[in-house]
Amino acid sequence: MDRSPFASRRWGYLIPVVMVMYLLAYLDRGNVALILPFIGDDLHLSSSAKGMISGAFFIGYLVLQVPSVLMARRWGARPVVAVLLVAWSIAATACGFVQNQEQLYVARFALGVFEGGVLPVVVLLLSRWFVDSERSRANTLFLTCIPLSAVLASPFSGWLLSITDWRMVFVIEGLIPLLWLVPWLLIVRERPVDARWLPIDEGTLVQSQIDAEQLERASESVVGTRYHEVLRSRTVWQLIAVYFLWFGGAYGVVLWLPTVIKDASPDSSALHVGLLSAVPYVVALVGMLLASRYTHSVGSVRAWIVAPLAAAGLATIAGQATSNVVLQLALLSVVATGSYLSLGTYLAVPSLMFPDSYAGITVAAMTTFGSIGGFVGPFAVGWLSDVSGSTVVGFLVLGGSFVVAAVIAAVTVPGRLSTDPTPSRELGRVS
Repeated sequence: MDRSPFASRRWGYLIPVVMVMYLLAYLDRGNVALILPFIGDDLHLSSSAKGMISGAFFIGYLVLQVPSVLMARRWGARPVVAVLLVAWSIAATACGFVQNQEQLYVARFALGVFEGGVLPVVVLLLSRWFVDSERSRANTLFLTCIPLSAVLASPFSGWLLSITDWRMVFVIEGLIPLLWLVPWLLIVRERPVDARWLPIDEGTLVQSQIDAEQLERASESVVGTRYHEVLRSRTVWQLIAVYFLWFGGAYGVVLWLPTVIKDASPDSSALHVGLLSAVPYVVALVGMLLASRYTHSVGSVRAWIVAPLAAAGLATIAGQATSNVVLQLALLSVVATGSYLSLGTYLAVPSLMFPDSYAGITVAAMTTFGSIGGFVGPFAVGWLSDVSGSTVVGFLVLGGSFVVAAVIAAVTVPGRLSTDPTPSRELGRVS
């Protein structure tokens, strides 16, 4: 399907719109990492409090994971994401008006609630637009917005901090997503046959192939789509465990990376810290773009998940043996590339293993329970930093989480998902 003359419009219209939308979500989610080192004196934040601020977001992140998928199945992904976009913009802006750390906890919690429903809904949306052979590439291209957001946001936030205070940075970056509501509503549709910008013959062809794949998977499994039935599957819990460990490691590194760089270069300005913090994500972005071209033609699906996670873990651990800024940036580049390179392929796993209805709830379950790792990782680094006096022990724990995730993925994810019938047989047994 990738070589079809019909492929270009779907890649050229839908992917950029969802990429920018989620990039803006990551801007509001991740800007706190760069801002935190510069607001501690105003709000008197300890390392544990800084970890809790990030953690509050991921506690809120749990709330709408599954409900958002159920709402999207009933009312559509397009209106659900539009409402969530407006709500998270309001919550992000509110962070600029807080007067104490408790209020910042609440604002970040609310931001997590509204952003939490976005990812599983978008993954569901993409599964309705791209056939199996395109799914990993579509997810990977969509998720290039994560390192791209860091590449753009770190220097941008650093520049804003150099010309205004941290409160205005929250307000300005919180209002930006509202501008993207217009292209989202104009371009995004639920299915290929609904899009006016897609030729009728193209939409019909793509829709027929996607429907055929869904019917084939549905015929292999008689399981229902109730949430408790999903959670009875051992395979689903293994997928959740990998996502939990990845989430904890990745967001622990994201939150504390600017602090590590600032500690290594204590005389650096906010703009300088922002520019240095962007370097690992530039490398990760290049890696993801290259991977999007080869994930389905070179190597197994399992290899594209296990190898990057293992590399991220080993680089995180190795980085604690040096205080050299250049070497740390090189190793952090490996960490960022390894953690994000595997994500697009990994989020395609449920839709390649299970029928559409089951896959959507499986992704929501993964992101629901996995997002707890987004609380545990940053908070663990903060708490261990208070106890030990440095971030070294915390980063060793983050490195270990990547390695364990790689081990679990190695024994859970089949090499060739589209032809392996084992998951469907297991799902049939849990009904």
